Parts: sequence; structure tokens; C-alpha cells
Amino acid sequence: MIQALAADRPDQPFGKAILPRRGWRGRLAPEVVPSSFIRLLVENGIMVNIGHTNATYEEASEALRAGARGFTHIANAMPAMEARRPGATVAALTTKEYFFGIIADSVHIHPAMLEMLLTAAMVSIPYVVTDAMPPLKSNIESFELVGTKVYSRNGRCETSDGRLAGSQCDMLSALRNVWRILDCKSAVALRLGTLNPALFLQSTKIGSLRPGAVDSFIVIDDNLELIDVVI
Repeated sequence: MIQALAADRPDQPFGKAILPRRGWRGRLAPEVVPSSFIRLLVENGIMVNIGHTNATYEEASEALRAGARGFTHIANAMPAMEARRPGATVAALTTKEYFFGIIADSVHIHPAMLEMLLTAAMVSIPYVVTDAMPPLKSNIESFELVGTKVYSRNGRCETSDGRLAGSQCDMLSALRNVWRILDCKSAVALRLGTLNPALFLQSTKIGSLRPGAVDSFIVIDDNLELIDVVI
């Protein structure tokens, strides 16, 4: 995460000495860095996302005004929404034309919460992420994540004390979850895994079939089941 760069250099002020390279994408918690640092990152071509944060609604909103582009896996590693403390999750839902990722594995977020978040996103731009880890489609029983042992148990990735640490969900499964839970058109669900993330990344090379785009794509049926991969 971006704030880790600052933590590694406690002798340095927030400034160019600790900036990652231009074009880098990273996540930070806006309550631990000044908005001027976020602005500095953005001015130097670094895409900033908000995530793993205890930020208030006001702190998250200020980070967006400073240039943050959106939110990493909304509602996970963020405080719960409260009537008088809406938090970062509500900032993600109510700020016009900003992006938020959502882990649609039906483990990180309850299906009812998934439906509510995506239905409520009237002005923001959601996209689906998987948070997938090595056990996906494999027989791996455990792995290390940032020095912590993570176990594959009953379709979940969790630490020894039961905390979630990633998922075993692939993208098509995540999009099928969205499709079924929202009871929406398949094209609506597919947009969350194709065009919307491409818009977030500001790329015209991926996310849709058009002249000049990458000519790799998948073929699926009406139930969003994989038929073929074209590379």
C-alpha cells in the first residue's frame, strides 16, 4: 500500500523522495496521510484508490476531492455504515462518477448487501473484483500473504483465527452472482467485469471489442458459462 512507503521512510516528509514510479496504481487509507500527499501522488501520474481504511465520510470525500479515483473492495476492511457515521462506503455510493470495486463472491459480502450496494450506486461506477488467491482452481491448502499463513477451508481463504484473506472466486462466477442476485440482464452484469474496470483504468485497449483493442476475449453462453477462450 502507498502508506507503507511512507512508513518505511519515517525520516522523510511526505514528498517526492518516497513516490512510486509514474503510472503506478495503489491503495491508501486517507485518514493516515494528508490530502496534500494524495494530490502530490495524482499530480505525479499515480492512480490512488481508497481502501483498508477507517476513514470517515468526510475524510474519504476529501481524498476524492484531492484526486483519489475510487475505492478498493467497498464495505470490506471499512467501518460499517451508521446513520450518523456513514463512513467511506457511503462516500463511494454517493459521489458522482467515481469508481468502486466490490468482491462478488457471496462470502466477503452477503448477497443482500451486494444487491443493496449495487442498486444504490446511482451516480458512482461499480466494477467487480474477485480478490482471488492461489487456491483458486488448485489443490493448494495454504499459502503466505504478507507474512501471514492463510488456509483454504470450505471454499474460503482465511487465517488461523478465521479472518478472511482473499477469495477462491473467479471472475465469471462473481459476475454470475451479480446476475442472479440482482436478477438483471446478463449484459448489465458483464459490464461490471469488462467496460467499467476498463474505464477505471482509463484504458481503451481492454473491456470491449473495438478497433485497436486487445484481440483476446472469451465466449460465453446465456448463463454466463464459459464456452471458449480466444487469444
